[in-house]
Amino acid sequence: MNPTVIEESSEKRIPNNLETLVKSLEGSQESSSSTNKSDLVAVLLYVLMIETGYSPVNADRTSSCSYDHGFSIHKLNHFCSMPANWKNIHKNSYEMCFVLGKFTQYPCRLLLIPLDDVLIINLIVSNLAQERNRYTLGIQPSKYVVNPTSSFIPAKFSNLKDLSVKFKNNLSHPARSVILTKEGILNASLLGIPDEVKIKVLKYLKVSDFVKVSVVCRDLYAMSEEQALWRYFLVRDFMCEDVADLVNQPGDLLMNGHRKWRKSSGCDETLTH
Repeated sequence: MNPTVIEESSEKRIPNNLETLVKSLEGSQESSSSTNKSDLVAVLLYVLMIETGYSPVNADRTSSCSYDHGFSIHKLNHFCSMPANWKNIHKNSYEMCFVLGKFTQYPCRLLLIPLDDVLIINLIVSNLAQERNRYTLGIQPSKYVVNPTSSFIPAKFSNLKDLSVKFKNNLSHPARSVILTKEGILNASLLGIPDEVKIKVLKYLKVSDFVKVSVVCRDLYAMSEEQALWRYFLVRDFMCEDVADLVNQPGDLLMNGHRKWRKSSGCDETLTH
């Protein structure tokens, strides 16, 4: 039985939808030799976007399929050919457009630009005001497409699990999380969980790590101003409930609290004699 998703591919087996897409691509070319490594990587990324829950859109920006924003085998099997105008021969680039489920107000553009032996991948989400809207990754097509002219389609590819993890972790999943969070839908990310759960998670951090997390985005920065969190850190790391209590401590107690904070924040002191 062939695997369901690209991550489960092997040297002998790949998902049925990927094999169908490659056959369709090669059938539309003058010969299979005209399909290069970047073409095949573009096909892989097209499938990975669908695996993440996105649906391709037509040239007129309308969705050709109205599915939910989750994983769907039906969706994978539905799209058995590459979208129109996905490859721009004159500009030497690739462009595909997607939407996430019913959230058509946030069209996503996947733009691929070959530069020597590197392929630059950009995923751009439109109509986001303050949230991050661009995600970028650079890969080497030769790492994932090792034999583009092979007549045995699975033999064309290698290291597909690595490609799947990199692409989903750096592009498709973060963009998906931003869209769902923007729409107030719970999702498997720090930003996508309720605020009370975020606070519980943040309480496990060292103070220094908490400060670093707070500069990641506006939402987490706003969370860092939550007074209840800082009172918790004061009690945990300084054994007091108010900054005034900390300031008014005797010198030796204050130094002990300072040492404890440095230890909890990963800033261990180096004592010299």
